[in-house]
Amino acid sequence: MSRWHIFLEPVIYHRCRNCGIKFGVTASALIATTSTAGAVVILWFVLLRMRIISPHIAIGLHLITCGLSVWLFPYHMTAKLQKPAAKSTNDDSALNNRP
Repeated sequence: MSRWHIFLEPVIYHRCRNCGIKFGVTASALIATTSTAGAVVILWFVLLRMRIISPHIAIGLHLITCGLSVWLFPYHMTAKLQKPAAKSTNDDSALNNRP
């Protein structure tokens, strides 16, 4: 599953198309990664306000931070796995044994 699919799909849990396992990001992982990226962006803003870096550099660093967040954070986020429900064969056999 691609990183963009994880971040842009408006659902909490995702399902693997091959094996059917459901997985989703835990709330603590989402808070930790969002706060980490936010802290780095605030750092760029503080450096901009202190006139240590230029506005163009600050915008570039902000874009790089957002891009790396989308690219790298899914590797470090904890996820919950949920096994798919077992398919019942009783329903199929009941349909085949009808008179």
